[in-house]
Amino acid sequence: MSGAKLVFKIEAVDKATATIRGLSNNIARLSRLVAASRNFQKRLSNVSDTLRGLRTGFFYVTAAATSALYPMKRTIDNLSEINDIAASFGISARELQRLTASLTLDGSSIRDAAQSLKFLQQNAVAALTGSEEMETWFHRAGISAKFLSKNLRDPKALLYALADGLQRIETPAVRVAIANAVLGKSSARVLQTLSRGSQEIKRQGDEAERLGQILDDKTIAAMDAAGDSILTMHRTISGLTAARDQIETTCL
Repeated sequence: MSGAKLVFKIEAVDKATATIRGLSNNIARLSRLVAASRNFQKRLSNVSDTLRGLRTGFFYVTAAATSALYPMKRTIDNLSEINDIAASFGISARELQRLTASLTLDGSSIRDAAQSLKFLQQNAVAALTGSEEMETWFHRAGISAKFLSKNLRDPKALLYALADGLQRIETPAVRVAIANAVLGKSSARVLQTLSRGSQEIKRQGDEAERLGQILDDKTIAAMDAAGDSILTMHRTISGLTAARDQIETTCL
């Protein structure tokens, strides 16, 4: 066979197998892409597992912190409110707790009791500054203008005097009318206790103190001051919760 014919046959074979070689190369490239894709999916799965682990960790951390913080914050908020209310009346937090120990026995809150004390002082001022109607109501309770003037800034003395006055009144309807007039709407919740007189209020205060239900001023002030630290902790936990939610969104 001549050289020219051999070259021609080789070229023909090359042309015939070129398509096959191209297809083989494409298959090889496709196989490499599939392998790379599987490797990427495996790495992505590892990242997702890590993120899910972080999400779970954050969940337990924030849940535990919140469950521990909430009752503590609630207690401090209540004590802070007592401290603020006492300051507004110019009495100690301990004395306010003693006064309200009996006033809250009928289901009212310290806030209800404080509202009654506020109305009592305001109406005492009104009785001394020209309100004949209010002066008459206090007079019916056995409280003179002279007494009001002397004890205007002493809510404890005013409350004791009113309690003793209500105790002396035998007609329930009259007691209710006087209490509504000088104590306002919250009087319904404290009237039963007030009608027992000042000695009962003092006795209930002594009993609450004996049972450890009354905190001293120093303890309440310290807890009130701790409120800022609790607020900082609350904000930190809120940030952790937001981070946890972001991780959960990423995992999904």
